[in-house]
Amino acid sequence: MTRKQKLVVAILGAANVLVIGGLGLYAWLQRRSSAVPHPPLGAGSQVHTAVPTTSACATFLLESAEVSGWDARVSEMESVLYYEVSTGESATLALPVSTDEAVTVAADQMIWTVLDSLSPEYAERCRAAVTVSVTAIVVDGLGVRQQATAQVPGDVLALWVQGLTSDDDLAARARFRSSAQLLP
Repeated sequence: MTRKQKLVVAILGAANVLVIGGLGLYAWLQRRSSAVPHPPLGAGSQVHTAVPTTSACATFLLESAEVSGWDARVSEMESVLYYEVSTGESATLALPVSTDEAVTVAADQMIWTVLDSLSPEYAERCRAAVTVSVTAIVVDGLGVRQQATAQVPGDVLALWVQGLTSDDDLAARARFRSSAQLLP
């Protein structure tokens, strides 16, 4: 190797060390700045971390679903309570699909099963809900995903779980939707 080639290799090596060293220093400074706690806001001030909380109503509904062996999601937005229950694959509720009407029978039955599973304690725990949207999802052995949703006024549902109004009154005051989808 000639003297000129040795000089070029030495310059490239030094440049390499500078670039890698610079990147390492930058990464170290970034990590260090994120690890340093922020200074206090002022004398006597406290920093509060937001921790998501589950309402008594959501906890009650999730526990009810767990006792029944269902997967459930609960969300509350403004005055509407959304309660979605999924049974997964079910041989007992799913019926053979032959007509449009029969397609969602299992999910429709599941809505009533979910409503029947609510104890009178629901009225106490979930009284703030103006509207309750209950969705039941059933996947049958044939790969058909059936879904039914009932939107019920919260006060009517509270009366119904306490036995103070009839099934017919609840059904008349609720809005129902059903659908079915063949899974790939």
